[in-house]
Amino acid sequence: MIQKMKFCEFIRALQPHYSCNNQGGFVLRIFSALCGEKDPIGANDDSKSSTGYSDCLPSGLRGIEDSARKKLFGKSGKNDGLTAPIRDYIIINNNPNTFISYSELAVGATEFTELCKNLGVKKPIERNTLFIAIFEQFLEFAKTQSDDAVNIIENIIERETVLQSIHEISNLPDRNENFTGRSRQFDIINEHLMQKDGVSICQTVAGLGGIGKTQLAIEYAYRYCNFFHKAIWFTVAETTATIQNHFTAFAERFSLPLLPDYKPEDLQREVKNWLSENKNWLIIFDNVESYDVVKPYLPQKINGRLIITTRNAQIDDIGEQIQLGVFDEKESLSFLQRRFSSKKLQFEYYKFDDFETQATILALRLGYLPLALEQAAAYIKAIQCTITDYLDMLNEKSALKILNKDEEYAKPQHYKSHVTDTWRISFDYLKDSAKHLFNLCAYMAPDRIPIAFFTEMSGKLPDELSELKKSLQSKNATHHLIADLRKFSLVSGDVYYINIHRLVQEVVRESHESGEDI
Repeated sequence: MIQKMKFCEFIRALQPHYSCNNQGGFVLRIFSALCGEKDPIGANDDSKSSTGYSDCLPSGLRGIEDSARKKLFGKSGKNDGLTAPIRDYIIINNNPNTFISYSELAVGATEFTELCKNLGVKKPIERNTLFIAIFEQFLEFAKTQSDDAVNIIENIIERETVLQSIHEISNLPDRNENFTGRSRQFDIINEHLMQKDGVSICQTVAGLGGIGKTQLAIEYAYRYCNFFHKAIWFTVAETTATIQNHFTAFAERFSLPLLPDYKPEDLQREVKNWLSENKNWLIIFDNVESYDVVKPYLPQKINGRLIITTRNAQIDDIGEQIQLGVFDEKESLSFLQRRFSSKKLQFEYYKFDDFETQATILALRLGYLPLALEQAAAYIKAIQCTITDYLDMLNEKSALKILNKDEEYAKPQHYKSHVTDTWRISFDYLKDSAKHLFNLCAYMAPDRIPIAFFTEMSGKLPDELSELKKSLQSKNATHHLIADLRKFSLVSGDVYYINIHRLVQEVVRESHESGEDI
């Protein structure tokens, strides 16, 4: 049996293998500082002070006291500790301007592999993925305060092993190499799905079309694939037909016993049996409109985990739900920076000097919506124009045409639909009265639109909106109108005040100007 190794011992064992690289030693010290450990380099006793290397940490996070550790990984208010910025700017973006570029630090990968072998770990790890895996695992170590360094190594290797063979157990779409941010959401999902008591087996991610629900689910599957080594299956669940097609492929991949002339209920039965008999699997049900299309394939006893993405915020689910919002400003800028960069050279695809001044304006203009930012970046990259020019086009009449499906140079990567198209699907689900109210709201300020204004002014509505007028004169009917709008994530808020994304309002107004019916 392999002897357990404390973290400080693990770092000291690593240190000699990176002595040829000053940055490598620096990173090992940073790892120790982040995890609340003492300086492992040049120290052979546990009394060694952390003074010196802890100065590399931001002010207020220095030291090894419990309070510093809690502050580092705390979740108070909007502050998610250092986890989010570290993952965004070091791990996810591989930003060469930060204090670590992990691709430059893998010089000791061979020696590290030898160390793993000495610890009894057989599977080698790929050089170019070494440091991203180590760093993520160290973050997890710091939060759990585990002393078992051997398990840390084994977890790293297990995940990389699953990634290398993921095509055998999965039908996941290609990984989005430009995925950015969402650290807090990953933590929430993982907290729900990885509970020790296994109470939460399903995570529902709801939100407006284009907000990045599908991308979040796919990225989660890649990052935590080592927990789901039996199967990871991505299922388009918009209709009964699409979900049946995906589970037919599932049955073929995992050799379910079906006769050539099987019926849908036979497929459902065999999928249920497989899911109840096997463990460590993840099923993603993407773009679910009704839980009824999912339910026939799920057994009473579920040994795996489910992620549901949906526009329908009122969907009946069997687990926790998070409402996914737009990027914040930092995430938006990080995404644009990554979108215009290759893995080796920053801003290889953007040669102009207005990024620093105009990117923030562009992100705000597009309401920090991930899909809109992706389409803008795709256009700018393909056309090779400045962000300033793109902003000028957005201010022209019928500006949002550059975000619809007719604009060939704004084709988004990793998204099935364009901005305007994905919202029209939600519009189509609205009842007429809710649709009329939504059209009126498109001409108001987007935040905290008072519903009382419409109820008080309902008597002045034209005869063409008689149904809406009637609904607004009943409190119960008005509540139903707002619920209908919230149901498909077109608005947020409550029965007193609602909020609409600015870009959604623009799409509605432009459709009115062109004579189209929303």
